[in-house]
Amino acid sequence: MKAPRTATAAASPPVPALPPERCLAKTRKLPNDRTTRGRTVEDHCRIAGAVAACLAARYEAILPGLLPPGADIPARLHDIGKAYPPFQAKLYEKIEGDAWRQMPELAKADMAQDGQIGGHAAVSRACLAALGAPAALARIVGAHHARTISNMAESALNGGPHWQALRHQICRRLLGEPTRWPDIAPRHERMLCGLTITADWIASGPLFDDPAEDWHPLVER
Repeated sequence: MKAPRTATAAASPPVPALPPERCLAKTRKLPNDRTTRGRTVEDHCRIAGAVAACLAARYEAILPGLLPPGADIPARLHDIGKAYPPFQAKLYEKIEGDAWRQMPELAKADMAQDGQIGGHAAVSRACLAALGAPAALARIVGAHHARTISNMAESALNGGPHWQALRHQICRRLLGEPTRWPDIAPRHERMLCGLTITADWIASGPLFDDPAEDWHPLVER
């Protein structure tokens, strides 16, 4: 008679995470209509943060004190939730077809799950909440697609511990260590959400498509 399986034996091992340099925020269409890799999550977040800082500086010149210090931080962190298996599987499928299923980091990804949990913005919110970010900051990144998303506890739905560690690593690279969270007053929350949405829209435009091009001189344009 076989021994009963223990809970430990039955549990699946944690899913490994992609390294940051392979964690994509975008795909890119080439002139021959082939789809290839676009900006990474980290690069896209840096661009959006830089655009938000540029916009905030222009607002400050017109209406001093309209936005708080660190107004660019929500935009800088808005898409860290794209670092999770279902979203990465969607992008890699566009680039490589079914070959993504052979990647150990994505082999168990269920792309249908992305819509069920609220998409990558919900993962961004859950990640920041788990890292102890202010609730207002987590709400802003969770709503950067202009819809309110309920909070979620960290779980296997977000890829498990290795993927959360990856998101934390990207967050540290974007903000530095130790993390200094912005102080967001209630009166600023809606404005910062609007700033984040606008910065994301600009940073997602064709000007920043080519990951081989230095994006820094393009921000002012």
